Parts: sequence; structure tokens; C-alpha cells
Amino acid sequence: MTAIRWNGVNGQIGRYVREESESSLRAYREQPNFVDEHANHEQDTARGGYARRQIVELVQNSADQLAGSSGGRIEIRLTGTHLLCADDGLRIDREGVRALMHSRLSPKRGTEQIGRFGVGFKSVLRVTDSPAVFSRSGSFQFDRAQATARISAVVPSAAHYPVLRVAEPIDPRLEARSDPTLRPLLNWAVNIVRLVVKPAERENLADQFRSFDPEFLLFVPHVDRLELITEDDDARRSLHLTEVDGEIELRDNEKATRWIVFSRTHELSEAARADRRTLDSTDRVCLSWAASIGARLGTGRFWAFFPTLTLSNLAGILNAPWKTNEDRRNLLDGPYNDELVDAAAGLAAEELPRLATLADPARHLDALPLRRESEDNHHAQRLRLRLYELLGTRPIVPDQDGRLQVVTTLAYPPEAVSSGRREQMAGALDRWRAYPYRPSNWLHHSALTRERLARLNRLVDPRAETNRWHAFGLPHAPISEWLEALVRAGSGEGDPVQASMAAIQTAAAIPMEARKHHDLGCIVFTAAGGWAHARSDRVYMGQGDPATTVHIDLQSCPDTQNALHTLGVRARSSESRIRELATALSEVHSGAAREDKRWHDFWSAARECHGHAVRSVIDQCFATKTAVRVLTVNDTWEPLNEVLLPGPIVSVDGEDDEYATVDVDFHEADRALLGELGVVAEPHGNYEMMQGSLTDGYVERCRDKFRRSSNGKPQRDYLTFDSLVSTGPVDVFQYLSEGARAEFTERLLGLEATFQRLTMRHSTQTRYGEREFDAPAIEGLREYGVVRLCDELHALSDGLGGKPNPSLPS
Repeated sequence: MTAIRWNGVNGQIGRYVREESESSLRAYREQPNFVDEHANHEQDTARGGYARRQIVELVQNSADQLAGSSGGRIEIRLTGTHLLCADDGLRIDREGVRALMHSRLSPKRGTEQIGRFGVGFKSVLRVTDSPAVFSRSGSFQFDRAQATARISAVVPSAAHYPVLRVAEPIDPRLEARSDPTLRPLLNWAVNIVRLVVKPAERENLADQFRSFDPEFLLFVPHVDRLELITEDDDARRSLHLTEVDGEIELRDNEKATRWIVFSRTHELSEAARADRRTLDSTDRVCLSWAASIGARLGTGRFWAFFPTLTLSNLAGILNAPWKTNEDRRNLLDGPYNDELVDAAAGLAAEELPRLATLADPARHLDALPLRRESEDNHHAQRLRLRLYELLGTRPIVPDQDGRLQVVTTLAYPPEAVSSGRREQMAGALDRWRAYPYRPSNWLHHSALTRERLARLNRLVDPRAETNRWHAFGLPHAPISEWLEALVRAGSGEGDPVQASMAAIQTAAAIPMEARKHHDLGCIVFTAAGGWAHARSDRVYMGQGDPATTVHIDLQSCPDTQNALHTLGVRARSSESRIRELATALSEVHSGAAREDKRWHDFWSAARECHGHAVRSVIDQCFATKTAVRVLTVNDTWEPLNEVLLPGPIVSVDGEDDEYATVDVDFHEADRALLGELGVVAEPHGNYEMMQGSLTDGYVERCRDKFRRSSNGKPQRDYLTFDSLVSTGPVDVFQYLSEGARAEFTERLLGLEATFQRLTMRHSTQTRYGEREFDAPAIEGLREYGVVRLCDELHALSDGLGGKPNPSLPS
């Protein structure tokens, strides 16, 4: 095996080290102030932002030496007395030596290289007084005591003396004889940095071993192994990468994490080039975004190959050669960084879907930034806004099939079941999703977490910065639309029964508090083949009207039966039956109602209910009492105000008055209720006028007369009577035979209330005064031209006092 060649002290590098050292001494002789200036700069670097970055600085310098290689190796060893950092990269050259012996003269100009300022190496003076650099091209050592002696001989009056301005060439073979840790490294390494560690700083270096960020390797593909070797077992670490199918496994001892790294090269604009760092010369910048796979995506940071203190709020790591302050811990403001932030947003927007998985199609949403926080920096806020603007028009949201769609093209589940309460809503969500024919254009349920919905809201409105995720943004569908989507999809597939089962069971799985104030929609498949609302007053179990009866297949399914019970759907009760019939009859055209056989069922059901329950149904379901029909002896169904009970006016058999006579054989059990509803056998004086042709006409004529006699034009709808209680019924008069009409009139005129006038006034304005009008009974007689009866009224008036009654028709 051929021995590895290591140049000695008289090689090119050795000679250059001597020349640079002599040049520095000459410069100090000419300008003594340089001594304090350089010494102060070294102390500031060692004690400032670089004070605990010795391992980071050594690793990144080795990584830069490995640039362009494949499969490079870095090894750092910490013993009780020494720290050594070795790599198998490029040999150090004159420019490299020059950078170590001066400041801000680094030969590194490309933004793809990590160390660019040429000051990081000076941080080692915090932990050592004698750093040595070994390279196959040549080796040299700095030493505080020797540097002080040589420089003080030139400038004896300086307060402090720099260390890294003068050095001595050394022979690695000779050094290895007395250093057993150095010796094995010479067999494979190309470059080695050795530090004699100050005893007080050893634990500091061990802590740096422990806290070293292994993700550094993700951004240096030319380094696949980094060994941190120490006598302390808890600080010893072996880091290496393995790439498989575009994914990267990063191992830190026995711990393994998986990552995917996305990269792109960005061409700098003129404004960005003008703002970039002095030492950068390339116009092309590499950006990388690393996101973990198989682990929770958390809040990320901006990295400049190592973490900065600047949060990005995008999950993972955004790595780029950012423009930072000198210790590379904070991003600076300016066009250069702004442009790179915009480019990073474009990279994340393009690659984000690749973080989704088959098991969790919405996983990638966790990577997106959440709302703005008060401590957010300028760069994080710019990244958030730009990223959401880009994603608003991209397919980024998973549908039910897991395919990504544009956010505005999907339907979104109700807020009541998607408000982040996954535990309470899991049953409903799982049942909806389990239906095989569910529509695909709805948001995938994996996105229904509070954090993911908050991010989707910002896709709709990128600049919304409220803490209340549910207050804006997504157009959540009502519960009824969400449930009906199942029955529509199932019906389209010829599967209405199973679709109804899915919708009913989903509805029942929604907690009562979440659904009690919401319409559940028409989701119950009926025996008639239609759809009914899942409400206790709209659809029933058991048997009955097919249009309002649950389909037998639904009733036969125990799970669906239980779900319907949870929703309050029961077998028909007497009250529900009469309510169902009343609802149907109230919608029937008035002309057809006279022949509607459902009135027979209505009265039959009414007899099974308590009277006040029937009255309540009538008040709630019918616009007026006159919409209610009763059976006449002519076997037709007529309004309450147009019929009489058998008695002094009409006979039981209804001879000549069959359309106006109640069939008491049918209604015998209803007499008490009919009385409450205003059906009588003869006129009486405490009759409350019902809506009807005569009564309606009477009110309108009185309003016309009032308006004609008033100054101004009072609104007719505000003209009302104090009371419409008078003698009646009046409307039945027009349907009576001549004999019954005469008897009815005689009894009507025998009531004192018939001649009591009614008072009309404006309900809100007193300035119109009031008017008195003839009672409805008198107006009714006049309406039908009862001339003979009017004469009798006058005669009756004469007999009572001989004076004409002004209320009688002339």
C-alpha cells in the first residue's frame, strides 16, 4: 500500500506561511494601530456571536473543502485535551491560508459555499490558544505565546496581540509521533484542524456535540457522513445519510428520520444583485426546502446551512445563502432577501403536494403557516402572504377521492361538524365517508382539523389575520345540503334506500347540540318513493299515508330504526296524524276541498285527540277557521261559516238546504268542537265574524266609505274595527232556501245586537277620527236585496216607537 504523502515545512504552503507572517510583522511595524485592531477583532469574534459555534464553524469549513466531491467524510474527535476536525476534501491552497491568516479575504465567492466571511475560524480562540492546521499540501500552527513574542518585538506598547496573523510551518509526521489521536487521521484525511483545548472549555465543546443539528447534512449532498467522537457516551454521535427513491433517511446514532428535500436555482434580479453580500459574485442562488416525512410537521426556520434565529413559520427548513448579520444568526431586510423569500414561496407552492400521503391526503396542509402572530418577523409574514396567494389558484385541497383540487371548486362540510371537534363528530364523519357512492367533490375528511381548516380559510382570503378560524373564508354548506348530497348521489346510482340509510345514520350521529337548531333536509325515503324531512312532524314509522311513511326497507334495518328514533321520528300519534292531514288539507285548492275525502280522515283523527289539541292544530295549520270543512247532508265538505246545525232554521234531513246543513250523523261526536269553532243552529248576538265572502266585502266597503269621508287618505290596512263581534253567522244566508232564509232573517232581526253599529278607526293616527257603520248582518241583508224583509224592519221600527230606525236599509 502506497504511503500517503504529507508535505513538510519546506513545501509551497510552508514557505507561504512564513512569507505572510513576515508581511504582517512589517505591516505592524509601519502601522502599530493594526495590532490592537486585529487583536480586538479576534476577541470580538471569539466572545460574540461565534462564542459557542466552534463545532459549526469547523464542520462548515470541512464541508466547503468537500464541495464537488461525492460521499465525503467529516470526523470530529474530542479528547480530554484536544479537539480535532478531519475531512477528505480538497487540499488547502494559498488562498485558503491567506483567508485563515487575515479577515474578510475568503476565496469563497459562490453562494453555494457555506463559509463566506472568512471570520468564523477565529471563533476557535475562545477554546484554544494554539490552533494547528494540517493539510497534505502543507501544515502550520498558530500559538498565542509565540505570536505575542514576535509581534511585541515589533510593537512593544500594544495592549493586546492577535494570534492568527503569524504562524509557523510544522511537520505532521513529527507531530503525529507525540499525538496518538492525530496519527490514525493521517491515514485517510486530507485536512485536519487540531485545537489544544482550554480545560474550562471542554464541557462547552461537549455541549456543542450534543446540540449539533444533524439536518445540516440535508443541504450538503457532498457530505454523507459526519462523526462526532468523544469520550462522553452521551455526546458521541454518528450522522449519515441514505437516499432511496427521492427520500432521505438521516440517522443520528440509532435514531432515524426521513426527509424530502426540494431545491431550485434562482436567477437574481438586478435589484437583488445590487443588494447581495460583498463577497458574492454568482448570479444564481440555490434554494432548498426540507420537510420531514412520517413525523408531525412543525413550525420551521430559515437556515443558512445552520439554523438562524429567524422563524419562517413554514414547516421544515428553508435553506439558502441568506443575507445575514455577521454571525449568521438573523436575516437582514432588503431586496435580496425579499426576492429569495418570494422564490422560496414559489418552491414551497410547487412542491407542497408531495408531502401528502395516501393515508393522509391533507397532511401537506400542516406545513403551511398559520395566522400572523405579533412576534412574526418581516420575512415570515412576506413568505406567508406570498405562499397563500400562489396556492389560491393551485390544486392543493384533497377531495373525497384524495385528489387535489383548487380550494374554490370543492364543497365544504357544515361548520357544525367540521369545527375541529373531531372526537364528538367522528361518528357522523365516518358514516358519511363510509357510503360508497358519496359525492367526490367534497373536502376530504382528513382536512377537518382546526389547524388545517384555518389554513384553508387563508387560501380563500390570504390577508385575513383573525384568530377566529371559523369567522371567514370557507363556504361551509348547511347540514341539510351535506346530508342531501348523499341521497342525491345514491339516487343517481339507483340506490335510494342505502343512500337514505347513510344520510339518516349520519344525521343521528351528529350530537344533539350541534344539530338541534338545523334543518336536516329531505333525507328519509318514503313508502311513496319520495323524500321527506327527517322531522317528527313530517314523516312517520309504521303504516299510513305513503307520502309521509318511512319506506319499509328503512324500517326493517335496525341501525336505521335506531337512528330515526334518535331523530325523533316515531309511529303516528293521533295528534301527529291530524297535524299531517291538516297540513296536507291546508295546501289544497279551495274549490277541490269540497270533494276531498281526506276531511273524513281529519275528523276521524280529531275524535281521538283532546279538544284543545285539535284547536291548536287548526290554529297552526289553517290560515283561517273558514278553511276548515264539515260534512253536509249533501255529502260535500263546506266551510264552517257557510253551514248550520239542524234546528229552527234547517231540518235534520236538510230538505231544500242540503248544502248548508251539517250531517249530524257523521258529526255527532264533534258537536262540542263544532260549537267552539262557531258552528251554530241559529243566529246569535255574540258571534265573532269569520273570514268569508260577505264579511270580507263588508270590511272593504266600510274602509272605502271611511276614506271617502276623511280629509286625507288614511292607509286602508290601518283602518280596523274595535270588534267584529256582532250577530251571525252571516255568510250562510246566501246558501239558504227561501223559507230557511225568512226564518233566519226573523231570528236575526230579533236580536238587539243586529242593530248595534260597529266603530272603525285608524289604528295609529287619531287625526282621522272614527266612523260608525251598520252591523254586518244589516249589510248582508242589503247585499242580497231583501226588500220585503227591509219593509218588515221598518214596520217593526214603527211598532217599537214609531220613529224610523236610521240603521235600517231604505
